[in-house]
Amino acid sequence: MGRVEDKMLKEFLDNKENLLLEFSKIVNVKNLKYTIKELRSIENNMMRLLCDEKISELYNIYIGEVLLKNIKGEWSIGKFKKDLAYHKPIILKEDKNKMRLCPIADWFELLKMGKLKDGISGMVLRVIEFENIN
Repeated sequence: MGRVEDKMLKEFLDNKENLLLEFSKIVNVKNLKYTIKELRSIENNMMRLLCDEKISELYNIYIGEVLLKNIKGEWSIGKFKKDLAYHKPIILKEDKNKMRLCPIADWFELLKMGKLKDGISGMVLRVIEFENIN
């Protein structure tokens, strides 16, 4: 990762807890548990809010934390200019290849187009199940 991405990642990680606190207030959940059940509950109310860029950013962080509570991975910053997640937080698989595991920005686009029939929570559950099998 380049210097710009390193700095962005540090700033993101330093501010992540405050952003999640802000998100918890928006969704009216006092103590976030980062479970699939909680994600499904939050998701039911999020579609109308996804057009707000700040709320989408906070939701992205929350979804990343749900993943990290259930699989081995780490936060990083997207470094490819053609990517929807360029210079945005992403989840990388915790292995020697550091494979990008969580294209949350892509999921939002699919959700807005009506192509995720079981929503974000369904995608997250599939990723968790797949990672726990391997």
